[in-house]
Amino acid sequence: QEDYLTANEKEKVTNIAEMKNNTIITTNKKSPRHKSAKQKRPQRKKKQQRPRIPILSYQNNHVIVSKPTSMTMHHTSNTRWGRSKSPVLQTTITKQLSRKPYLVHRLDHRTSGAVIMGFDSKSASELHGRLRKKDAIKLYVALVRGDLRG
Repeated sequence: QEDYLTANEKEKVTNIAEMKNNTIITTNKKSPRHKSAKQKRPQRKKKQQRPRIPILSYQNNHVIVSKPTSMTMHHTSNTRWGRSKSPVLQTTITKQLSRKPYLVHRLDHRTSGAVIMGFDSKSASELHGRLRKKDAIKLYVALVRGDLRG
């Protein structure tokens, strides 16, 4: 039989098949080069998906949203424990509405409730002034477990 493969081609073929009398007989064996290509890549950490925040009222100059518990209002500076991993309301609303919100007031990290945010500093300042007046009505509701009679 004629040698129809060059030496270079034979070397390539032997990496993926067996040669017998210049005839290629394929096998299920894979060369070490192919094993490294098939190795599993380390999985990337999935980004923490931000929850969609319910919009209670949307106006031209402000929005009222329902803040869930375990969500901070805005980014805090780095502390000795590092940056907070919990979702941030201001960032979530920015991405959700494609507008930068300005906080009118705050709620604690573990508190849920309605939050007013202005879309510019002037409207946020005006809304903040209205909340500070004595005639503003604020309602707080607490969920309590156990006997309060003591």
